[in-house]
Amino acid sequence: MKVLLITTSVLLLAGTAVSAWGGTGPKCPNGWHMYNNTQCLSLFTRQEPWEEARRQCDFKTSGSDLVIIDSAEKNAFVNTLVHSKPPLISCGLLGIDSYWIGLNDRRREFWFEWNDTQERGEYRNWGFLEPNNLLGEDCVEMEYDKGKWNDEDCDSKRCFVCEVAAT
Repeated sequence: MKVLLITTSVLLLAGTAVSAWGGTGPKCPNGWHMYNNTQCLSLFTRQEPWEEARRQCDFKTSGSDLVIIDSAEKNAFVNTLVHSKPPLISCGLLGIDSYWIGLNDRRREFWFEWNDTQERGEYRNWGFLEPNNLLGEDCVEMEYDKGKWNDEDCDSKRCFVCEVAAT
């Protein structure tokens, strides 16, 4: 029984869930990472403005969008994913030290909502003195080093993390 549980955990890291009876569970697109057996996440090291990053998510995998982070556990997972890339291709080492996530206050200042505008609870992970709306910042990035959030100008170019439902 212990060996089976270890095998299942290893396969979850690869993006496929395997039940104790040998069947397959939800799957992620190739190269995406399973989170909580329901969502697939992928880091893209191409730098884009926020709105273009959203388009690129959907272009890469239909139905995907910038990641929605609604818990400390998911924030930690995304931060680990961001740090999983080899150093030479990580945005953090290319001078860009943050990644777009799907939170913004574009419709109403200081009223932050996720891309899908669904109610998500109150989890937030703002950095010190954030959000501050400095010079009209309306989109949210996750900082590479600490996983804290910062509001940023939506036209700034950042790498980004996308999310799609597992199938």
